[in-house]
Amino acid sequence: MDDMGGSSLQERMIAELVRGIETSMVSYRGDLPEIEEHRFPGGFRKSWFRMLHRAEWAWHGISPVETEEVLSRIAASEAKRSRPGILDTVAQYGPGNWIYEFSSEAGKVLREANAAEERGGDPTALLLRAAHLYSTAAYPYLRRDNASEKALRQALGIYARATDVREISASEGGKTVRALLRFEKDRSQSPLVLVLPDLESCSVDFDPLYENYFRPAGLAMLTVDPPGCGMSAQFDLTEDCSLVCRLILDALRDEPAVDTRRISVFALRFGGNIALRLCAMKPGIFSHMCLVSPPADYIFTNAEAQEMIPGMLRAVFMNRLGRESVWPAAAAKSRIFSLSLQGVFRAGIHVPLQIIGMKGDPLVPESDISKVSDAADVSDVILLERGKMAAMLDEAVRSAVDWYLR
Repeated sequence: MDDMGGSSLQERMIAELVRGIETSMVSYRGDLPEIEEHRFPGGFRKSWFRMLHRAEWAWHGISPVETEEVLSRIAASEAKRSRPGILDTVAQYGPGNWIYEFSSEAGKVLREANAAEERGGDPTALLLRAAHLYSTAAYPYLRRDNASEKALRQALGIYARATDVREISASEGGKTVRALLRFEKDRSQSPLVLVLPDLESCSVDFDPLYENYFRPAGLAMLTVDPPGCGMSAQFDLTEDCSLVCRLILDALRDEPAVDTRRISVFALRFGGNIALRLCAMKPGIFSHMCLVSPPADYIFTNAEAQEMIPGMLRAVFMNRLGRESVWPAAAAKSRIFSLSLQGVFRAGIHVPLQIIGMKGDPLVPESDISKVSDAADVSDVILLERGKMAAMLDEAVRSAVDWYLR
């Protein structure tokens, strides 16, 4: 009877996933904009809804060969697609569907990890690989995407099993935000790096940042998802976009493992916007910030640029806002995130800044980088060549670590 009950439950769960809305239709149902690939570097492909961040996935520990095998299965599928001609929009959860294929690959690796553990081996590397594959299945982490949310829960559970991560949680208004803290168990009062991901990233993705850079330097790492995403999903993205960070930092105040007087920031894209607002609202809280391509004004105030934003990024932004609307209305709403309109630059930035930008970035032009730099008392700007971001980011992160330890 137990077996039959378990089998029946599994069948019901699969049926729910099959009935779910396909990812590309969850928050943005408009036509995909016509954009030439050369105008939007960073993984945009006209025949795919999702941005294909191959270099980042390899950095996470997923073999490029493994990635291409999964993408090939998705591309070769003859199943019905929600958006004809867009390869990763297979409508039903099953063979050819993005979440199904990456979850299936993750499940295979997880079984290998379990077998290795049963033989007395160390399953950690396989567990981390499985967690990152489940995270890639969930990407871009849209709320109300049932299959994606299930894959992300799997990723978080396996990640917790593979590491010594500690959860920090805080609540306000009946909503709860959780964050992941990594630190060496035999150390206390470690300097802390607060990692703020972009809107399309999730906490699980940043394990290599800790293992390869922060942990060897004796730094702890706290990762806080952006509002509307992952472990911050209960909070919508609003003008007060730094709220979840403030809640977590307040909850961290009595944590003996970290030195809350020495907090630095590593922020990616929109995470940098959040960091700058947080810096203005809580002056003196940070000792240094490294911001990678922080959007300041341009993409929030330029209607022509907003029309050239790919469909996935439109869906992500609308999903984080918690609003189902047409793109022009959502794009107009983005003005509330302009740092100039918020007065952040008038107040000045009184924290040493390291700003990393990319030449020719369609979302964060050099004018945004200059505005941020000019507002800071102390700043160091690194402009990377277009198309070489992944190769040069290693040097930039190592440079940031040197700043953190000063």
